[in-house]
Amino acid sequence: MKVASFLIFVDDLASAYEFYHSCLGLHTGGGRLEDGYVVFNLEGMPLVIEEVGKDKSLSGRFTGLTLETNNIQYDFERLQENGVKFSSEPSETASGARIAHFEDSSGNIFSLIER
Repeated sequence: MKVASFLIFVDDLASAYEFYHSCLGLHTGGGRLEDGYVVFNLEGMPLVIEEVGKDKSLSGRFTGLTLETNNIQYDFERLQENGVKFSSEPSETASGARIAHFEDSSGNIFSLIER
C-alpha cells in the first residue's frame, strides 16, 4: 500500500490557498476555490485542502504530517520570512533528529524534521 492523498480541513480556503502556495511554496495540482477544495502537489503526493463549512472542529488540529528537510535551520528561517508561524526554534529529539512545529492559517499543526 501507499498513501494516495492527505486531507487537511481549513476554516477559510482562500487564506489557506495563500498560505500553502505563497508561504510554503507548494504548486497546485487540481481543484479550485469555487469547488471548496484545492489539491497541492507535495513531492508527488496529493495534499488536499478542503474548507470545513459549519463544523469548525475539524480544523485547527495536529495533523501528524511531517515534512522532511535536509537543512532545518535554512528552511525554518526561509519559512518564517514567508510568514509561517513556528511554535519554537528547531530542537533535537532523543533520536538525534531536529524538529520544529508550525501552523497553517487555520491553526493546523505540522512538523518539520531533519534526520
